[in-house]
Amino acid sequence: MGDNVQNQNFNLPAGANQVSGTVRRVVTNADGSTGLASFAGVQVTAVPTVGNPVTTVTGNNGQYSLSLPAGNYTVRLAREGFTPSGQTSLNLSITETVTGVNFELVPNPSSISGRVSNPDGSAVGEVTINIPGVNSVVTTASGTYTISVPEGTHQISAFRSGFVSPASQSVAVSPGQNLTGINFSMSANAGQVSGRVTSSGQALSNVTVTSRSLSTNATLTQSTNDEGRFTLSVRPGRYAIQVSRPGFLPSRIDTVNLGPGQQLTGLNYSLTENLARVRGTVSNNDAPMRNVRVTITRPDDPTFEQSTLTLVNGSYSFAVPAGNSYRIQTSISGFGNRTVNTNVLPPSTTPVEFNFEITPNPASIAGTVRNESGANLSNVRIRAFDSNQSIMIDSTVTSSNGTYSLGLP
Repeated sequence: MGDNVQNQNFNLPAGANQVSGTVRRVVTNADGSTGLASFAGVQVTAVPTVGNPVTTVTGNNGQYSLSLPAGNYTVRLAREGFTPSGQTSLNLSITETVTGVNFELVPNPSSISGRVSNPDGSAVGEVTINIPGVNSVVTTASGTYTISVPEGTHQISAFRSGFVSPASQSVAVSPGQNLTGINFSMSANAGQVSGRVTSSGQALSNVTVTSRSLSTNATLTQSTNDEGRFTLSVRPGRYAIQVSRPGFLPSRIDTVNLGPGQQLTGLNYSLTENLARVRGTVSNNDAPMRNVRVTITRPDDPTFEQSTLTLVNGSYSFAVPAGNSYRIQTSISGFGNRTVNTNVLPPSTTPVEFNFEITPNPASIAGTVRNESGANLSNVRIRAFDSNQSIMIDSTVTSSNGTYSLGLP
């Protein structure tokens, strides 16, 4: 029986865009097969390129709704113990209604645990242990922590105000592995420097703040929070501070001197946007195609990749660093992929449009990707090439249950 919700009133800003969808989680049935179930209590956040994020929580039926001003957004999800199968980029103008922005959450099969202590071995509680893009937890009074993660390589860091932040650690975990012994040592009486990063007066999140010791050249990095704020805790000394984020021009470099326990506040930065916008539609016989994966990459930088799924009206959008050329590709089971190479894109608030018309493939190949233990692997990139391995014919990623399908000519 459906839920009847009454007296849920909203005040909407003029010209607000309405974005809604459903979040489901992958469940394993008694026979070993997988299915989907509505997921309540999932935090859904729309992060704008510039400005404060907008957050809501899914209801009992897994549905959510966001009211957003015009702009470019990345919609991300957070729920302890789960990883989303992907994220969606949105380019909203004025009074748009966008439905069907749906997500699946996959249970994390692995975990990382450890302990944080002083140099004398005593426990340090209330330390935030963070893995970007996954989750964060706080250490217990005994200094211990456990954080649920998907398989793969993760960068893990520890922070507590007033304590010298240790270097982050890169750790790799296999599906089902419970990795222990990832410990940190932190000493008190740190020097602290804090501030805020904005662009055009609005908060700028996920900015990398880097401190470099002028005596040892050792570096420490931290990311700004959703309000654009940061705090670095370092050993007393002299440091060079700079902030950066892809799609924005680099900041000035400041030199600061920090004594034991000294707190330097108000080190603020304003970054100038340097983004290009890309948008378009994907269709088949002029009919919009939904849930087509669109991926944008840089031929000169194999580490750069963004992807999204087309919406109900077949649309997609990206905001990418300007001054580069890109490759945009579509991928959906049963259809041939289409690729376009762009020219160098200049900074602009006006999107450059690239529309795709896709057609069904006469043949296909399908299968499932598993690890050596037999567990299904999601989000694995699968590519098909011609016999000379010089031309890519199709590309896709495995679904939440590890399956894939590639179209062949």
